[in-house]
Amino acid sequence: MKRYLLPALLCLSGIIVSINVNSVSIIYPRSATSIVKEWKNLKISEFVMLSPEDYTKITGKKMSLTERISFSIMKLRMKHVFRKNPNMTVSEYINTHKKLGTGWWILIGFGIAIVFLILLAVALSAGSKGCQTL
Repeated sequence: MKRYLLPALLCLSGIIVSINVNSVSIIYPRSATSIVKEWKNLKISEFVMLSPEDYTKITGKKMSLTERISFSIMKLRMKHVFRKNPNMTVSEYINTHKKLGTGWWILIGFGIAIVFLILLAVALSAGSKGCQTL
């Protein structure tokens, strides 16, 4: 009986957690940064304070999980730039910090593949020398 008690409790707690409950909640007013503005004209100091939900309200587009992660990483990078230039806007940041082009990613991929093939060849040659008998 004790053996089945823990899995039963885990299943029950999983069901309870997964149930969507529609309830009434109190909505507190957001900070001044949640005012809908043209997001590219925001200063970096204002943009760093935005949450993913605020950004979704400003752009009108829901972000996927990968977009949320990249949004957080971009905010961390913006914090470093903010220390050097506190008056920079988001559009200036985007213009100065361009992403790597497709050609560079292809070149990086080929480089990694070549290094992997060299390591594989070295590992196979070392493994075959150890198995030979005279």
